[in-house]
Amino acid sequence: MGAKENYTFANSPVPDVDFRTVRAGRWDNSIIWEHRNALGVFVKASVGEFPIASNNVFLEHDVTIKGLEKCSDFNIKTSGNKVLGSECVEIHGKIRKYSGVYPGIDDPTGGAEGFLGANMAYVFKGSANLTIANATEFGQTGNGGFKTVIDYGLFKASLSGNNRMGEDLEVKTGVLEVLNGDTIGLELRTADGIADNAKTSLIIRAGARFNFDGKPGQSATVGFGTYTLELGAFLGLKGANTKIKAENTLSLLGTTELTETSTQNFPTKEDVGELNVDTFATILLAGAFDKTLLLNITVNTLLRITTNLNVLGAFAIAYGLGATLHYKDNTVKRVTTSTEYPTTDQPDNLICEDPLDIDLNEDKNPVTVEIKKGRLDVSNFTLTDLLVTI
Repeated sequence: MGAKENYTFANSPVPDVDFRTVRAGRWDNSIIWEHRNALGVFVKASVGEFPIASNNVFLEHDVTIKGLEKCSDFNIKTSGNKVLGSECVEIHGKIRKYSGVYPGIDDPTGGAEGFLGANMAYVFKGSANLTIANATEFGQTGNGGFKTVIDYGLFKASLSGNNRMGEDLEVKTGVLEVLNGDTIGLELRTADGIADNAKTSLIIRAGARFNFDGKPGQSATVGFGTYTLELGAFLGLKGANTKIKAENTLSLLGTTELTETSTQNFPTKEDVGELNVDTFATILLAGAFDKTLLLNITVNTLLRITTNLNVLGAFAIAYGLGATLHYKDNTVKRVTTSTEYPTTDQPDNLICEDPLDIDLNEDKNPVTVEIKKGRLDVSNFTLTDLLVTI
């Protein structure tokens, strides 16, 4: 008979040291671990000792997760070992793949390809800023039925290629920032490694932010199955051709910001089989360069225009019941356009907060007008049926 394993579920923490596996087994079983002592020498873990949030882990064998486990840096040796189970690892540092003798050298062949178990959840959690330098440290590029959760202050991923982050990606708190250029997308894969975008999802929770400068989706050309921006969440899009891509369900209840510092198109026409992005709750336009509208869209809550930019294109913005158009802190005299301020489906509310004049380009009929700064020039056209607040 083989040696009997002594499973221990109560942890005796050994903070701020590295743990390394000596055999395959369960994460919460101290028999699989050794850790560095005060002299920097690895010693066998005592009963009840296994990694906690302040420990870096070095996995050199198969490890099975049976509950919520935690670590700082999550290092996986490229010797065929895998993380198994269907529970959660809360990572307070980064994912890294390495080869050679501890602490090893970064493996240049990509991310944690093939090592991260399907049906797992990987939670990146912390309050400090973290930058993932390249796909070697982060891009989870193998079978990916797992879920990635960003629960961080600022998680800045500078990925170098099509990087798969599991079947589901959730920005729970803080900021996920992926700024790689217009042609790189986030790839999500299902448990069998197939790029099935219909089964994937992105959700940005209330209070969280996802900043992206390219084409958020399962790849550069294929969208998510479900794309959710919760009320109170923020999606910051840069890049000349921003894409919000979904196949089955699209819900943009939060704030979408377009802040590219050169000419920016929005929203780009979607590919066959994907949903057109034509309904927003709140849009904030900034970046000091013009925005070109490529589709007719509806804004249900607020459109705010800043930094002297113009809204161009042969399409128009319609406003939902009770919606507001807000001109704020533009430092050049503005003439409204029929693109941002149409004659039909007009905003119920107009807020003028520019230091200089705003001139109407045609008759308008908002319900309320609030002038916080500057002056609204109506000498050439008419405002009707309104309440004015100055």
